[in-house]
Amino acid sequence: MSIAHNRSNLALAFALAILLAVTLLSAQSRLEPPDSPGDVVTKLWKSAADGKLLSVEGWKNNSGFFVHPSPPPEANPFLVVSNDWSVGPVIVHGDHAEVDVSYIAAGKIDASLRYSPPPKIPYMKTGKAYHLIISTSPHDSAYGPDEKTGSAEWKIDDPRGLPWTTVHGAIRYITGMRDKSKDPVVTKNADETLAKLAKLN
Repeated sequence: MSIAHNRSNLALAFALAILLAVTLLSAQSRLEPPDSPGDVVTKLWKSAADGKLLSVEGWKNNSGFFVHPSPPPEANPFLVVSNDWSVGPVIVHGDHAEVDVSYIAAGKIDASLRYSPPPKIPYMKTGKAYHLIISTSPHDSAYGPDEKTGSAEWKIDDPRGLPWTTVHGAIRYITGMRDKSKDPVVTKNADETLAKLAKLN
């Protein structure tokens, strides 16, 4: 076998190795979630703190954080939590993760804007554990249906439950609803609720 032939085979093998490496890296980068599990939960809680979960549009816009989206609540109560909350610890096992959020429960608001205090617990702070999985959205591939392509995201696998916001978010929401309401009962409830929330602010 000639030296030229050997060099040609080596060059071909080297080119194939580079092509394979680039393909694998490209596939890996496409499937690597852009946000960590902690980032996902933090973004959801920031949106809740801004009061965005209390509107139909905001509820729908935040459906992407969840594996199982649910329709927006109709005239349901919402929970109020402390303005200060923290995300962590975050535990990741492969394509599953658990993210804890610590906060202080601050009560509940019903559809008529009445306030109910939180149940008494032996500890001042409470917490919620979110369970996340990596969800992959398949994309059309130029290499055929068997080619593994798509985008991966960490998504919350738990039910959505009731909407919630912080004390600040609740005050903004209730003030806006009171100013738009023509129902004297709702207005009275809102004023009383705002007075109670002001003590928690």
